[in-house]
Amino acid sequence: MRILEGKSGKQVLKDISKEIIHQICGIVDVNALEINQDAEVTALYPTAFLMEHNCLSNTKHMFDNADKGYTITIRASLPIAKGDHISTMYTHALWGTQARREHLRETKYFSCKCLRCADPTELGTYLSALKCIGTQDDEPCGGIQLPIDPLDDNTEWACNKCDAKLTNHEVCFLVNQIGEEVDNVQLSNPTVRELDSILTKMLNFVHPNHYHVYSVKHSLVQLYGYQQGYMPNQLSDDIIAKKATMCRELLEITKKIDPANARLPLYSGVLLHELYLANMILIKRKWDLGIKTKVKSINVLLQECQSALSQALRVLENERNSPAGEKLISLVKFSGTEFEKFVSRNKIDLSGVTTGKSN
Repeated sequence: MRILEGKSGKQVLKDISKEIIHQICGIVDVNALEINQDAEVTALYPTAFLMEHNCLSNTKHMFDNADKGYTITIRASLPIAKGDHISTMYTHALWGTQARREHLRETKYFSCKCLRCADPTELGTYLSALKCIGTQDDEPCGGIQLPIDPLDDNTEWACNKCDAKLTNHEVCFLVNQIGEEVDNVQLSNPTVRELDSILTKMLNFVHPNHYHVYSVKHSLVQLYGYQQGYMPNQLSDDIIAKKATMCRELLEITKKIDPANARLPLYSGVLLHELYLANMILIKRKWDLGIKTKVKSINVLLQECQSALSQALRVLENERNSPAGEKLISLVKFSGTEFEKFVSRNKIDLSGVTTGKSN
């Protein structure tokens, strides 16, 4: 503060007591936005911080780099009618309802009651759902457990097939334990085998769409084809198909919780690009075996490749100012060039493929 006053030649703050500094820190903590462009910066924007929170926000924001003063641009990501509230999101879109609401209470001092938070299934994604621990005739009932009232911090979790219930405390304990184990693995530069192992373990307790499962699967699709022992020429057709299926499943979840690509464009961009890469490995293998576009499955994969690259560029169009976004856009464009070369070299009529016709 004294340095700032020295540079400006003006008194910035008359009272710099501990209480005032604490109050200022609180205001910044609650209202500031994090900028992860060419540096990690936290900034206050006098108009932008007036936006309310919603886990299905109707805006997206972008930042310019330091040379432009980290200017913020806010755009509508969903249709906003006259009288609608303008909203953003102050927590992580890929966390489950309990984790999001707890984070908001601890950092922003309110409890969210939005449409997603109020829905036990989280818009049909089942991001927080558990596998039921109950049995019928000494066999697992096969049901899923969901919170009876997600907005009640003391709600019970009930099965959709049997009478088994869990307390919210029990659920929190289980999910936190799983989360800690996932974090420890993710931070240790994991191998495919380590991620596969923890994924198999988790699926005994949580729904296949659970947000901890999403995290591990998103990491896995980025290791298949890149890690020693799992390079493209070392992957079986089944593993490649498994990777592609994971990409499709995660994309479906992402579309439901971020329909306008306002919060998760990098996640979607990675999934779309990895889906393209997985499909191209299968296409080239079948091509080398003489199985070409007369086979319907090849047509479908070619169509999906073309669509994935196009969608990836579209969802990443506002990510050019971030290092990660710039790198991913470059990779997608390179893949697009390679795809065009493959199509041209093999004289593939993509218009015919797109319309479902065989060549």
